[in-house]
Amino acid sequence: MNELEVYQAMLGTIENAQNTGEMMVTLMTGYLLIAFFIGGKLSRFQVLFVNALYLMLYSAAASTLIDIMAKVSHFARILEDMGSNIPSGSSGIQHVYASQIYLWLVPLLVVSGSFYFMWTIRHPKPE
Repeated sequence: MNELEVYQAMLGTIENAQNTGEMMVTLMTGYLLIAFFIGGKLSRFQVLFVNALYLMLYSAAASTLIDIMAKVSHFARILEDMGSNIPSGSSGIQHVYASQIYLWLVPLLVVSGSFYFMWTIRHPKPE
């Protein structure tokens, strides 16, 4: 692969990461809308089903995002090894493996917060 092909592959991979991030936001929004509008009316089984489905889909999306970011890092390293003058943004990307904790921490916080939101809707505090 030449420089331009690697750069185009990296840009395509970055676009995939953005799409995955947008999908994660959409999943969270859908879950929160379900929790807000009908969370209090759902049976225990329905809540368990919605929670399990949300957890599985969000975990799969987070895992996919981590894999995609590893590919972006790989392409950035290839560009660096080629001595490319194309700005790859690799100074921030090359630490993807070190920042994988954040790529798992943020989804964990989002899912935990979403579950807490569902809990507060189903178990409101008496006033």
